[in-house]
Amino acid sequence: MSGSLCVDEDARDNIELQTRRIFEHIARVLGKHGASLSDVVKTTSYLADLADYDGFNRARVETFMDCKEPPASTAVGAGALLGSGTRVEIEAVAFVPSR
Repeated sequence: MSGSLCVDEDARDNIELQTRRIFEHIARVLGKHGASLSDVVKTTSYLADLADYDGFNRARVETFMDCKEPPASTAVGAGALLGSGTRVEIEAVAFVPSR
């Protein structure tokens, strides 16, 4: 899944809320295809400021807490590339075996 952002005004500059909402969006998209967050094998996250990593990681760990095996994860500093108020962009790779 290509990069997803949270641009909700009430989440502006809130790394944890943006991270949770992005993973909720990813879960909805996966669900439309018969998959779930448990099928995610890799995420790549672009943070506007690596100082936000702790808040981002708290939300990421909570998101995958019930998964048998959490996905591999990479976080990259993206600076102002994301735009004002946007703290994180997340892309995900999921593997869903034929059913």
